[in-house]
Amino acid sequence: MIVGGAKKKSNQENKESKTPDQQESPEEYVLRSIESRDYSGAATFIEFVRDELNLPYTKELALWHGYSLFHLGQYSDAIAVYENLLKEDPEDTILYLYIASCNFYNQDYEEARSNALKGPQCDFRTRLIFHIAHQTNDENELFQTHSQLIGTLENQLSLAAIHYM
Repeated sequence: MIVGGAKKKSNQENKESKTPDQQESPEEYVLRSIESRDYSGAATFIEFVRDELNLPYTKELALWHGYSLFHLGQYSDAIAVYENLLKEDPEDTILYLYIASCNFYNQDYEEARSNALKGPQCDFRTRLIFHIAHQTNDENELFQTHSQLIGTLENQLSLAAIHYM
């Protein structure tokens, strides 16, 4: 059995289902790139669509752009994308958590904590604050968030990561 053979078949089926007259939309291309973990291709294509083709830079494209930049390790660029989105829609507080994640990977833990606290109360925020507390050796915050990490696989993986370190 060839590893990954089934996935290749499904990709071939998707290609065959489109007729030659149908073109892929920019959103479909971006999603396909991200699905195949081609973050560089997705980010470059979004910039091309925005800058060269002058197509609308929708909120959805901007979110995928920030996501791609984050996964490429271009955290400062991703922060800029998320901050622009935040200016357009200040009520979308999940963007604070995305910015905090970028700050965390930039090792700016105080800024990461500040932005994380502005985000909505959810498991993602709790995990983020948990990891920030671990990096800054804030034992009180670490124990407080540790008790909130229950139930989900992501929470269990965060706990396992800390115990491994």
